[in-house]
Amino acid sequence: MKIIFVETPSPWLVRQDMHVALGPLYLATVLKREGYEVRLVRPTRKEDFVNFQDADIICMSGTTLEYPMNTECAMWTRKHSPDIKIFLGGTHATAMYQDISESNLFDAIGVGEGEFIILDMVRDAEKGKLKKIYSCNGFAKNLDAIPFPDRTLIEGSYGRDIFAYRKSYISSGSESLITS
Repeated sequence: MKIIFVETPSPWLVRQDMHVALGPLYLATVLKREGYEVRLVRPTRKEDFVNFQDADIICMSGTTLEYPMNTECAMWTRKHSPDIKIFLGGTHATAMYQDISESNLFDAIGVGEGEFIILDMVRDAEKGKLKKIYSCNGFAKNLDAIPFPDRTLIEGSYGRDIFAYRKSYISSGSESLITS
């Protein structure tokens, strides 16, 4: 199976390539560790989805702000590549999964922590037994079970010129991380 994690285009941002969303990167890493062929791509417009027609599954995520673009990209994919399975996760999908599940745009919706359900979603898609909603119950009791994100999956450059007036304090770029 070929699985593509797509950072939904964000045309409202001044620089779409500034940061990499870590959520999809973590999920892609989980599947890569299990031997799946995965990519993380960052298109700048929905028409770029024409480059993903060889995918078996396209995974998108996002916040409520990004959800309208998720739906536009899903509609575009349905029109041009109707056999591709489309998964949606993220904070909006977690909060609004009941409303989203009424639509036929997304084949499966991930609710909660995706690292613990993405493998089930992909395996069920392989078997032809995909459910509409996959829900994670609770949080990780052992954070060491979650692999570090595989940053080799990030295509292209990112994180450069992140300071005001494009002043460069670093030469090698930057990285995103999550702490609490």
